[in-house]
Amino acid sequence: DGKLWLIGGKVDFDPSSSVVIYDIDADSWGPGPALPHALLCPRATTLDGEVFVAASAGTWLYRNATWVGVEVPGGPNAEFPGCASILLG
Repeated sequence: DGKLWLIGGKVDFDPSSSVVIYDIDADSWGPGPALPHALLCPRATTLDGEVFVAASAGTWLYRNATWVGVEVPGGPNAEFPGCASILLG
């Protein structure tokens, strides 16, 4: 929907729970919904309009204006990420 989410990461060498959202049409940044945990190396993608975040601390999706913890049977091991990913579209 024309927005890019920056999720978690490192701030002053500490894991972060921050989420900031860039609105492409407005060319502006704004705050997003804070993560339930500070995450150092999360992976994120979207599916059917929902944002999924996976990290060594767990997996969450953003649904109905809140982060919900989800189980991902046979999901990827997020303990040692080789890269981060995001699906735009």
